[in-house]
Amino acid sequence: MAPVPAGVILFANKNFEKNSYFKTLYMPFKFQKGVLGTRPGGAAAAIWAIWKLLSRKGYSYIANKIIHIAQYAFRRIL
Repeated sequence: MAPVPAGVILFANKNFEKNSYFKTLYMPFKFQKGVLGTRPGGAAAAIWAIWKLLSRKGYSYIANKIIHIAQYAFRRIL
C-alpha cells in the first residue's frame, strides 16, 4: 500500500546499520546512511492519504492479509 519511493530500510542489528553510513561532503551533515535519492514529497503525501482513508485498523488489516498470503505462497513453493 506504499508507493515505491516511500520505501524504508530496516536493519536487523546495529552492525548492519553502521555499515550503511557514508560520507557526504555536499550535504549539511557530515555523513548519511542508507540509500539516498531525490524523492518528491508525493510519496509521503500518498502514504498520509492512505493512512487517513483506511485508519490504523484498516491499514493493519490489509498488511496482515498480505503477510498471510505471502506465508501461504512460501509454504506452497516449498
